[in-house]
Amino acid sequence: MVGISELKRLFRRSKRWLVDGVILQGRRSRFSDKLIIETTNRCSLRCACCPNGNNVALRRQGIMSREVFDRVLANLDIPVKVCFLHMCGEPFLNPDLEYFCRRLMERKIIPTIFSNGYNINPDLLDKVLKVRGIKISFSMEIHSREEYESIRVPASHAKAQTCLEEIERHFSAAKKFYGLNVILRGNHDAGSVKEISRILFGRYPRLSNITFSSEWPWPGLPQTGDLAGHMTAHNSMCNQAKSLPAILWDGRVSFCNLDYSGEMIVGNAADTGFSQLVNNRESRRFRRRLAMRSVPGGSICSRCVLPRYNSFTLNITRGKMRTLMESGSTDYFYPADEYFRN
Repeated sequence: MVGISELKRLFRRSKRWLVDGVILQGRRSRFSDKLIIETTNRCSLRCACCPNGNNVALRRQGIMSREVFDRVLANLDIPVKVCFLHMCGEPFLNPDLEYFCRRLMERKIIPTIFSNGYNINPDLLDKVLKVRGIKISFSMEIHSREEYESIRVPASHAKAQTCLEEIERHFSAAKKFYGLNVILRGNHDAGSVKEISRILFGRYPRLSNITFSSEWPWPGLPQTGDLAGHMTAHNSMCNQAKSLPAILWDGRVSFCNLDYSGEMIVGNAADTGFSQLVNNRESRRFRRRLAMRSVPGGSICSRCVLPRYNSFTLNITRGKMRTLMESGSTDYFYPADEYFRN
């Protein structure tokens, strides 16, 4: 006998097939207000959690120029509130990062940077920190040498500590705050995650928030994720069907913001208005295939397990941590118990 949950799943799948695939033919009018502009796909590390650290075919590497960025920004004719200046690389390798941030703020778009924080240019960091409204987070498992060095290849944990201490000094001088992105490996529970949070907030005064997450798999790269015990029986709808396409360092636009190999190009934002690209023939074709579950074999979509993967994400702010320390509760960290007990 078919259960209620199964009936709901079948209904949602049929609705996507009929409405998104057949009636709308992949056309979409509402999107997320977040956009990715890849400032570079070069990186200073070869992390185990990233395509750059795995033996796979990558796109040609390069750094976005001011000219390309200005043309892209001029063609950005849809509402965007947040712009992530990273995708497959280290944004602080682009010497024009501060210029990009300023230009975005002129458009009232919040620049958001995720960096590995390893040997970044301190002068460039100071320039970026002068841009009001910018958000920066550093991906560093600084709490554990074993976890850090198994992920951030070939970085040294001791060197990373020195780098973060220097970052802390620059943020303190600028009177600004930063976040940490921390991938958890191995055995963790609510108590250990709370203790890690306590230590990090105590050690780094300019740290405003920590985002803990599991290792999630890039398309076609299951080795970059923690799959054991975290796969569902059925695919969910791919989030990319509802998201804006990503703008790559050379101005080309990819339907998927995880497209490290350049398989899903739908146009060039340096030459064409973005509103035309999101619903052009190529974009509608990709969206229609996702809705109708008809992705071609061998494509990046057919190799992607993310729609079946149950990830773990937990964000804690300094203020929330203070409240939890006063109460002594670990309930907020329960998602860690739920994830790591599998």
